[in-house]
Amino acid sequence: MNEMWQSLTGWLCSAQNVYGIFLDNFLTGLAAGLLLALLALLLGLLIRRRNRGRGIMVSGDAGFLFVTPEAVREFVGRVLEEVGGVTLRAMELRQRGDDCEMTIGIQVSADADVRSLVDEIRIHIIRQAVAKLGLQKTLKVNVNIRGFERGLAGKRADKAGDIPKRNVMTGFPTLSGE
Repeated sequence: MNEMWQSLTGWLCSAQNVYGIFLDNFLTGLAAGLLLALLALLLGLLIRRRNRGRGIMVSGDAGFLFVTPEAVREFVGRVLEEVGGVTLRAMELRQRGDDCEMTIGIQVSADADVRSLVDEIRIHIIRQAVAKLGLQKTLKVNVNIRGFERGLAGKRADKAGDIPKRNVMTGFPTLSGE
C-alpha cells in the first residue's frame, strides 16, 4: 500500500511540473496568436482604407477628370431624389482597373415595389453617370436596402401634393400642420 501511495504522489508531482510547463507554453502561444491576429486586423484595415477613399478617374482627350467620393455621394443623392421615395444612407466606391463598383445603402418607403425600384435606381445612376460625367468605364451598382420607412410613402416623385411638415426634434408630423 505504501508503495502505491509513493507511486501516486510521485505521479502527481510530475504532473504538476508538466502542467506548469504546459501553462507557460499555452500562455506564450496565446499571446503570440493574439498579436498575430491584431497585426492581421491592422493590415486589413489599412488596405481597406486605402482602397475605399479613392474617387473616380475619368479620362478624356485633354486630360483626366477626378471625381471625389463626396462628389459621387452628392451625385447619387440627387439621382435618388429624382427617383423619389428613397433616401441615401451609405455609399462605398471602389475602382479596380477599368471597372468601377458602387455600393449604396438606401432606405425605401414601406409601400415601394423593391425589385422595380432597385432596377430603376441602377439604370438611372448608370445613365446619369454616362451623360453627365462621360464615364467610359464599366459601372456596377450594388444596392443594399437598409430599411423601410413609413414616412417616405408620400414623397414618391413629388406627386403626393402636400407632405405634412415634421417636428425637427422627433421627426413626427406636426398636429397643427404648420
